[in-house]
Amino acid sequence: NINNKELTKAAKYRYLLYGWVTESDIPFAGIAQTAGNPEIFIRIDKSADLAHKNDLFSFSINTIGDFKIGTHEIMVNPYHDVLKTCPFILGTAFGALILKRKMLVLHGSAIQFKGEAVIFSGPSGAGKSTLAAAFIKKDLMILSDDVCVVSIDGIPRVHPSYPQLKLWLDSSDNMNVGWQEKNKTVLNEDKFSYSVSKHFCPDLQPLKNLYVIHRDRSEFAIQEVKGMEKFDLLAAQTYRPGLVQKMNLEKEHFEQITLLAEKIKVFNLYYPGNFDKID
Repeated sequence: NINNKELTKAAKYRYLLYGWVTESDIPFAGIAQTAGNPEIFIRIDKSADLAHKNDLFSFSINTIGDFKIGTHEIMVNPYHDVLKTCPFILGTAFGALILKRKMLVLHGSAIQFKGEAVIFSGPSGAGKSTLAAAFIKKDLMILSDDVCVVSIDGIPRVHPSYPQLKLWLDSSDNMNVGWQEKNKTVLNEDKFSYSVSKHFCPDLQPLKNLYVIHRDRSEFAIQEVKGMEKFDLLAAQTYRPGLVQKMNLEKEHFEQITLLAEKIKVFNLYYPGNFDKID
């Protein structure tokens, strides 16, 4: 097993994460390394080296570690296994970093369809990643899984995250994805991450529609949402809404949701519990 000292002394790893070259003390399984000058830095407990200590946002995950977030850095103090911090770095920590950069973060999976991005959102377990897997089986490209970064200046655009898709074991079995290179995540013994580099779109895509998924209906149905309900439904898809509150970004977030609601269409998507017949 890799321990903290070994990782601290190891060569730095470089990845393209959320569109930024990121230099990391910690390796991310299943994500290919890249070249280029890093803009984001992931470090193991070197907070004394930071120039803007007062501007850091901090949070802790029980049994996992402490995290400190700036606009260019993610500092990690692991409690035990360093590698168990990886899902939280790629999720909550990057979510906080992106919020610090005044960008909108939504909870959903995004695919590329006919030169545009479509986001599928909804609560955990609704089927966002399962639906993305169904589209991948149809040879479509994925932009992001779970964390969708949207820039709203001018045309709303979805930023690519990284080429992985997380599925529960029963979902992957039911979908018969048959993918290799699966790496078990620390979140649950029955949840895996899959490398989908061959079906990953690395470029910004204009956002056209957002669908909020509701499962356990007898038939597929799609209903457009308008007016105040549209704003409320969009706001409900915020990734880690507690971060917005703790970082005192409610005003900026309200303005971003309002602007996005003016520029895209939003739908409720009802489905019977599986996507095996998607067309």
